[in-house]
Amino acid sequence: MKIDLPDNIINLEQDKFLFELAVVLYTQAKISMGKAAKIAGMPYVEFQFRLAELKIPLNYNEEMLKNDFGAEAVL
Repeated sequence: MKIDLPDNIINLEQDKFLFELAVVLYTQAKISMGKAAKIAGMPYVEFQFRLAELKIPLNYNEEMLKNDFGAEAVL
């Protein structure tokens, strides 16, 4: 998907805008961290570090926890 916005609509550079968009969508649990990192145009780990710098908690729910423990049991 491509979004074209006139330069005078927002006062952010494109990379900053995409990062902010990715953060909002991620914090609202609309997309995964992997998808958010792709929108932001950065590696997953870098996006995760940037969230930590902003003190934004990870979206981690009970189902994910069960999956992690289930995966650990298989190992």
